[in-house]
Amino acid sequence: MIDAVLMRRLLDAVRPGARVVLLGDQDQLASVEAGTALADLLSQERGGALGPRIARFHVNFRFAHAPTLATAVQAILENTDKSLARALDLLCGRESVVAGDPRPDRVRQLVPTPQRGRPEAALLDQLAAPWLREDTGYAGLLAGHLRAGGLAAAEGAREELLVAFDRYRVLAAHRRGPLGVSGLNAALGVRVRAALSAAWGSRRARLPSQGGLWLGMPVLVTRNTPAADLRNGDIGLVLPSGRELTVVFPVTVDVRRLLREVAIARPPACPPTPPPWR
Repeated sequence: MIDAVLMRRLLDAVRPGARVVLLGDQDQLASVEAGTALADLLSQERGGALGPRIARFHVNFRFAHAPTLATAVQAILENTDKSLARALDLLCGRESVVAGDPRPDRVRQLVPTPQRGRPEAALLDQLAAPWLREDTGYAGLLAGHLRAGGLAAAEGAREELLVAFDRYRVLAAHRRGPLGVSGLNAALGVRVRAALSAAWGSRRARLPSQGGLWLGMPVLVTRNTPAADLRNGDIGLVLPSGRELTVVFPVTVDVRRLLREVAIARPPACPPTPPPWR
């Protein structure tokens, strides 16, 4: 994702005779600023002076447990009529690379039938359902802990809840609109919050909230925050810490998985919107 200006500054800073090793993905998102330095360099692979000095890694550990998705991604990158048609078949479940398993990667496509430009309530219920399952859904598990032991029980299950949340995501094709990230965030958030409020119980006050964030709400970090050792894209959950609420993020330190708490009032790590349902 390095842009032209940053690449120029890097090369200007390197002393003559030094060796520069660039490691990256030419198919990654484009840089924010102008320029596609890595992709432009790799375009010289055939017949260019850099050809013999370019090495490609072909083993993708990220998709080790998602063979169908990995095959679909490769088909998209090939960008031919035949490969794109196969990618669509893979993503829609019409083809699988694992024999006998119709959904090896737990990837499903739900086709909406909008009414007046909005998705039907049944579709939204279906999208939210995996979060609400009592045995595997993060919100369903949190609701069970709230019914059994209130905030203390939920605090003791923070690791379990974060693992459960990572099991499921809803992907939107665009950002705005009823079927975009903003619309789905709002609609799915209403359903999750209603389930947690019901578990909290009518005898108590409303579901605990603080600073615009409510218990069980996911929080997406939208910019690097070195002071909290959090990065753009990190996701946490609003969970109890004693009698207060905090945002808990899973982090890896020296290959160990730890939990990091960030105060709700501490910007910019915890913006109140949007929750990362996408």
